[in-house]
Amino acid sequence: MSARPRGALAVASVCAVAAVCPSAGCGVPDPSRQASAGERQPPAYDVNPQPRDRVRVGGTLRWPLPEFPAQFNFHHVNGGKGTVALVLQGVLPFLMRADEKAVPHPVPEFLESARVTATRPRQVVTYRINRRAHWSDGRPVGYADFAAQARALSGRDPRFQVATVTGYREIAKVRRGADDREVEVVFARPYADWRSLFSPLYPASTSRNPRTFNDGWVNRVPVTAGPFRVRRIDGTAKSVELVRDPGWWGPPAKLDGIVFRAMDPGAMPGAFANGEVDLMDVGTDPAALRRAAEVRGARIRRAGGPDWRHLTFNAA
Repeated sequence: MSARPRGALAVASVCAVAAVCPSAGCGVPDPSRQASAGERQPPAYDVNPQPRDRVRVGGTLRWPLPEFPAQFNFHHVNGGKGTVALVLQGVLPFLMRADEKAVPHPVPEFLESARVTATRPRQVVTYRINRRAHWSDGRPVGYADFAAQARALSGRDPRFQVATVTGYREIAKVRRGADDREVEVVFARPYADWRSLFSPLYPASTSRNPRTFNDGWVNRVPVTAGPFRVRRIDGTAKSVELVRDPGWWGPPAKLDGIVFRAMDPGAMPGAFANGEVDLMDVGTDPAALRRAAEVRGARIRRAGGPDWRHLTFNAA
């Protein structure tokens, strides 16, 4: 991505270009010259991490999206998109956060701990929920939310129009632990990628009822549990506005808000150059990278992304 400081908001410039030329350090290739064997290459990981106390307070971040999300239930067949996850990360519980080595760890604002507590006769994962965690309607985050979501995403009830049952269909049962803040997930067979489950976590009121699951989050986010809340979803302007949530129990968000606005990806470089948005992800577009690099005050940041390619060979 690319970004630049604006007003009271100092935005770290970001430009994820790892997929453009991973073997060459993700620079813009120049056909007129060849890199020498000893030439220093840019680091693969360059996001300018800063201590929280050095991040300026205030400002609104204007963030472009390649499409406007309408279904905000990420687990619905029409909601399992990257743009939906991007918006929801500030307003719903994502239980794990990956470090700089891509190792996931429990987010302390939601989980005190999450670990495998038994492997025989079945794998059991025990989640200990932060006692301060609660939904915006006042209900505590707890066992009922995990149990309802596991049932809805198991694939056993076709009325729930789910995006995927991966992982959830391996769950044999969800048990209440010592109290409602302790959840024990029992798997029918070993499941190594258990850390990917329950993110985002939705309230039990969403996952208990097929109609609410399918339609209750269309063009709306009725319940939140994060550092931001949704102020406005504007279908005409194709924008979603988040603002700092005073009910958040963790460290308060540094930003006053975030405005996501959908636009054609081809228009993003121009919008960034004209100061209409504060950052952009150039992805695999070298022309967009060159355009962003020419913007005065812009900074380019590089990092590996969760991208992968699958090749299937016919061995017959």
